[in-house]
Amino acid sequence: MVFEIFGIFGVIAIVGAYFLLQVGKFVADNLVYIGLNIVGAAGILISLSNNFNLSATLMEAAWLVIGFFGLARYFYLRRKG
Repeated sequence: MVFEIFGIFGVIAIVGAYFLLQVGKFVADNLVYIGLNIVGAAGILISLSNNFNLSATLMEAAWLVIGFFGLARYFYLRRKG
């Protein structure tokens, strides 16, 4: 049950962030948007560790890597000024 909670939270985080992006509450380089995608993908990956599915794991791993790329880009652009 704990793994399912992580997965449900992850889905809510990712879908919620995407919804807020679509309705204009977030922009793609918003730190909260990036963070919700990273936390969401991590939550889903945790849930998949209990009930493995290769295609879903690959998708969420890619989502996580892209999220960290976005986070690095966010801090790079802020530092650059």
